[in-house]
This record gives sequence, structure tokens and C-alpha cells, in this order.
Amino acid sequence: MDAALSKLVTDLNNPNVATRLAAAEAIAQAADGAQEAASALIKTVADSDDQVRQWATSALEDLGPPRTEDLAELIALLNDKRGDVVYWAATLIGRLGQAAVSAQAALTAAAAKHPAENARKRAQWALEKIK
Repeated sequence: MDAALSKLVTDLNNPNVATRLAAAEAIAQAADGAQEAASALIKTVADSDDQVRQWATSALEDLGPPRTEDLAELIALLNDKRGDVVYWAATLIGRLGQAAVSAQAALTAAAAKHPAENARKRAQWALEKIK
């Protein structure tokens, strides 16, 4: 990860809302080259600030497929209790298609048991993309 993107990812966890907001916005504006920030962005969709969540969501919408080397971390995020986090983890896993076959068990569990309907439906969608 280049130094500028690494700084932005670090800033997503800053206690200052303005710093998190600026980082999420900057990543969203450079989303095409921000695949390395995928996991951090997914966690940020659960931020306490609405604008930060919106920019993180915008970045994820434009991100495209994540890096395959991030698959294990994306699979781990499927165990999160927050529906939006699981929704986006499943979305990015689904974007990998058959390259994400190792995520099938975790997606099946999320599709069957996650308390959030949007997370369950997105996990099912990702399973269909992998097959």
C-alpha cells in the first residue's frame, strides 16, 4: 500500500470525525486505485457519523473487485454482527466470483443465520456469484 493510501486508511480510525470524513472522501474519490483499503472501508460503513458512512459506501460502490490476497480478511468480516459490514464483505467477495470459492462456508452461514436481512440476502447473492 502506498504511503498516501496507508495514511488515509489510518485516518479512517481517527477519533476526530472531520479526519475520518476527509479520509473516507479522499478514498472515495480515488476508489479505482483503493482496493487495498477494502477491509478498512467495510469497517467504516458502521461509523458513528452519517457522512463518513456515506463516503465509505460511495468508495465501496466504485471499488470493483478486491484483491484476492484480502479474501481471508473479507471472510472474517462475515462474522461481524453489524449488517452493513457483512453486506459489504459479501458484496466484495461476490465480486471476486469463482476466485472466492473458499468463502462458500462462511457465506452459507451468514446467509442462514445473520440477524440482518440485507446481510443474509447479500451473502446469498455472493454465493450465486461464486458458483
